[in-house]
Amino acid sequence: MTLTNLKYRKGLRWISRHLETRKVIVSDEMLWGVENKHRSGDSQIGFKLYPLVGALPGFIKNRHRFLEWTTEAVKDCPTHSAVFHRPGKLHGVFTANPSNIEYILKTNFENYPKGERMISLLEDFLGQGIFNANGELWKVQRKTASYEFNTKSLRNFVIENVSTEISARLLPTLTNAVKSKQVLDLQYVLERFTFDNICKVAFNVDPGCLDGGGF
Repeated sequence: MTLTNLKYRKGLRWISRHLETRKVIVSDEMLWGVENKHRSGDSQIGFKLYPLVGALPGFIKNRHRFLEWTTEAVKDCPTHSAVFHRPGKLHGVFTANPSNIEYILKTNFENYPKGERMISLLEDFLGQGIFNANGELWKVQRKTASYEFNTKSLRNFVIENVSTEISARLLPTLTNAVKSKQVLDLQYVLERFTFDNICKVAFNVDPGCLDGGGF
């Protein structure tokens, strides 16, 4: 994987994680820029569109490699953003443009609430916690959580867990790969590393996804 592809994959993963449970409401300027390019530029740029069904055929064909497919589509667009047209009037925007990401996650964050449908689906699991709240309720919970994350005991606990995960699992995995001349997907390895740490810190459960024995 080239550095360029990795950069765009990281951008897509970042934006998708924050928007998959939110309404995709973009600024008029962003949507106009993306749509205008699709109408006036090369028809192969972005997602290939078909009458009535939009980009659905491409999605079905590439459903087993969805991240790679969307990365390729966004990477080829001058704005690094592409509109995904679905049947009907439902459209989504994929972007790896840092300006768009900053606008959505920081500058105009309040304009991107979690949708009622997603809140309803996750309510039994998350209740009205920070991951399933909007507006003032989200701000109150974020402020409350920030006090806990600033405590010395939590910082020490996180450092201890991360250090253990590195020494007992991550380094042995990389060492075994070197000895056996095995090619590793670092993104896959680091995702397991991150998941183990998050579960131990948040739930005090060790899923052991990165067992140090190689892949």
